[in-house]
Amino acid sequence: MRLSVTWTAGDAQHGMQVHDDRLVYVLRDTAGRPTTREIPAGSLATVDYSTVGDRPVITLNEHDGTSTSFPCPRKIARVLYPAIKWLTV
Repeated sequence: MRLSVTWTAGDAQHGMQVHDDRLVYVLRDTAGRPTTREIPAGSLATVDYSTVGDRPVITLNEHDGTSTSFPCPRKIARVLYPAIKWLTV
């Protein structure tokens, strides 16, 4: 594993693991129920970085048209975005 980070945005807890061959994204809602999504590196077409207000948002775009966006603190985005971007090269 290259990187593992967790953060809170709103009332939800987020986690992202960046491996050499996949991303694992976990969202835990306000009731504590986890939703896990695994994205193979070959499925990832692009990764975009934008801001909504003053909060960074990372968007994962897959080859099949699936798109996943999530807000994260700026300090985490500065580390997480390049690590994910590396998978699309």
